[in-house]
Amino acid sequence: MSHSISIGAAAAGLNQFVNQNSAKIHSLIRQELEFEKELEFVQSVDYAYTGQEVTISGGIQPYQSQFTPNNSESFDGITSTLRPIKVDLLFDDEEIQKFFSKWAAKWANPDPDGKRMDYTQYIIQEHIMPKIIEDLNMASWAGEYVAPTPGTAGAVLESVDGFRKNIADLITASKLTPLVTGAITTMDVDTVEGFCDDIPEPYKFRRGKIFMSKTHAKAYSNSYKATYSGNSAVITDQTVQSLRLRVDDYNKEIVGISAMDGSDRMMCVFDNYESMVIGTRTGYPQYFNFRFQPDDRNLKCFAEIYRFYNFETTKHCFVNEQV
Repeated sequence: MSHSISIGAAAAGLNQFVNQNSAKIHSLIRQELEFEKELEFVQSVDYAYTGQEVTISGGIQPYQSQFTPNNSESFDGITSTLRPIKVDLLFDDEEIQKFFSKWAAKWANPDPDGKRMDYTQYIIQEHIMPKIIEDLNMASWAGEYVAPTPGTAGAVLESVDGFRKNIADLITASKLTPLVTGAITTMDVDTVEGFCDDIPEPYKFRRGKIFMSKTHAKAYSNSYKATYSGNSAVITDQTVQSLRLRVDDYNKEIVGISAMDGSDRMMCVFDNYESMVIGTRTGYPQYFNFRFQPDDRNLKCFAEIYRFYNFETTKHCFVNEQV
């Protein structure tokens, strides 16, 4: 018995699946994104967002009976530009039939346990979502925005400025002063502790996270075992894909980021202090709401979101000078 699926039926089924499972789809996307599950989100009603940064001077002074205020305040912040990001995918009829043929046999058979994946779930979870997650994750670090050429598809990393670009721009503008670690050949315990030693009070021993490439995090883990008689720095409360390691005495944990592989940058942020933030636009979905539309013998998939990856303020963040 032959099986086939029409483009119209595919679009209808996919749209129905997305409508019924949008919360679950968004949750799955978020779980796989590295910075997006670690950092705070902020929303903007417009295309630009300015972080709140307040500097206060004055305070305690010797007592006298007269009222003698000595305070001054300055209000400043980093302005980030929201970028619209889109997904445009096109599947032709032959691709649809190949997808369908993989699942048609089990469609014809009963599924009393309800555990088999149907076609709509399969195409979204196995083909669309993994690529979207990979692209957005890489752009969050390595992206450098380039205005698109009309009618021509742009590159993934041209969608939005990632943290790497924005950190370099802030250093160039003298808004962020890096700590000096020197060239890093192998990330080890001494390198990480030296970085922590250079963090000034009151942050040196404040609880926080140190972001670095997952390759460097693994090297630190190996160095920790060699330094401390085989004891492990791995923090047990983590997912299968994450790598979290403790830094003794400094109340910090290392978070390995795959998107940062190839970079020697280290970034330290602190619990309950917003510094690195991810921006979205008010009234728009935080993650892609896929829509499907038949087009002759093709099936279109498209969605849009807004993003920036930048800093609310640099007052509560420390980075090293490596790129």
